[in-house]
Amino acid sequence: MNYYWLFNGLAWIAASALWMRRGRRFGMPWGALVDGAVLCFPMAMVAAHVWTVVVVETMRANWQHSLLTISGWTWGYTSIGAVAGVALTLLLVARMHRLPLGLVLDVAGPSVFVASILGRVACFVNGCCFGSPCTWPWAVSFTTGGSSIESAVARHPVQVYEILLSATFLVLLPVWQKRWGLVTGSGSVFLICIALYTGTRLTLETLRAGHSSPIFAAGLTYTQWVCVPTVAICLLLLWAGRR
Repeated sequence: MNYYWLFNGLAWIAASALWMRRGRRFGMPWGALVDGAVLCFPMAMVAAHVWTVVVVETMRANWQHSLLTISGWTWGYTSIGAVAGVALTLLLVARMHRLPLGLVLDVAGPSVFVASILGRVACFVNGCCFGSPCTWPWAVSFTTGGSSIESAVARHPVQVYEILLSATFLVLLPVWQKRWGLVTGSGSVFLICIALYTGTRLTLETLRAGHSSPIFAAGLTYTQWVCVPTVAICLLLLWAGRR
């Protein structure tokens, strides 16, 4: 059984269930919720794969195989690309159903953490997205098909770190929303979710850089170069919204 796709499928189901539950709670029409749930998975996967083809040199050099063959689509996905695909889906749903964009985004926001939790379980069992070598008691040697040639070395289980952080954010989000006065429908819930998610990725990438994530420039990975401005923009918009 391919556990990578199993857990990614479960991530889609769980994230969609939360999306639909929150959507009904805040009065979104059923058709918009169904469209969002149905469209988000293919759009997320396409964006995740295309982003990987762009940033991974070996896939970029052989882009015809990576994009135009079935075997090329069997691997090579990144969560940052998936988030971008979901964001495009939400924009499309809001436009199709003439809904306030802030409402659609805020309803979907917490689903980012649900998808992150199960998506990283998929990465863990697949043996990909691991961290740098370490000797800590919880270090893990990844020896499954998704690993690199250095996978037998004990490494930081970065996937587990992200799972724990995403679960913590998911639990604490309602508390923070109440304390900070984040109103659902203003877009602020989505912004804080994306800021937390990209901030997590920005930090954990320091353990992946040069190991399971290629360095782009100035010692930073492609993901970090995306996360830095994303976090800054989210925080700036949150600050502007509270003035």
